[in-house]
Amino acid sequence: MLKVEVAGSYIKHVRGSKGDNAGKEFDIPMVEAYAHLADEKYPVRCDFSLGKGEKAPAPGQYFIGPRSFYCNEYGSLALKRTLELIAIPPKA
Repeated sequence: MLKVEVAGSYIKHVRGSKGDNAGKEFDIPMVEAYAHLADEKYPVRCDFSLGKGEKAPAPGQYFIGPRSFYCNEYGSLALKRTLELIAIPPKA
């Protein structure tokens, strides 16, 4: 399973307008995290988006759950826009 670490609860908003639909605004709430990738010595900084009205997860370590994945229109494995995060209990 892929482990990610959320360092803070700050939500960054990516805002703009769609080029193909003039005047239609978008707002994507994003959270900064660090992914623990198998071939990397240190966690790698990444962002993931939150669903509409979803709050930032509490700082801590999480596994990305199986509901976060799907097969796209080309048959390739992909991540959904919002992730299922499974909290990893802190070690005693």
